Amino acid sequence: MAKKTVIPNKVKMQEQPASERVHNYEEVPYGYTPEQAMEEAIRCLQCAKPTCMDGCPVNVDIPGLPVLLDTPAAYLGVIGSQRRWATTRKALLEQGVSPGLIDKARSPLGLELNAETPEEIAVSILAEIIMLRNGGSGRVMSA
Repeated sequence: MAKKTVIPNKVKMQEQPASERVHNYEEVPYGYTPEQAMEEAIRCLQCAKPTCMDGCPVNVDIPGLPVLLDTPAAYLGVIGSQRRWATTRKALLEQGVSPGLIDKARSPLGLELNAETPEEIAVSILAEIIMLRNGGSGRVMSA
């Protein structure tokens, strides 16, 4: 049996009770409220071990990232803020990963749409992928 990692002070995400979910196909986790998300983000950003994956909501696998960077993937993105990407980039450089290889990753992801919901963020990321694939500029087309 796999050992479960216990994360101190991690904000517990509310879940659909088992008695309800046996009768439907809805998502089990309800997700964080905006207040819980802010609390968990602050906890993660203040983490004493920022290169970890266990318990971090954005799961940046720094040790595994160079392997992905060294593939012919047409698009590789890392979800996170500019600050988090700067921390990740610094850690990769300290591990000897070349700047050119690191530059293959895109972070933060997407076009600037002031996206807030998961659906809006997904549209923003897909819009960036389409723009890059088709050689678009990302500019507004109306006058």
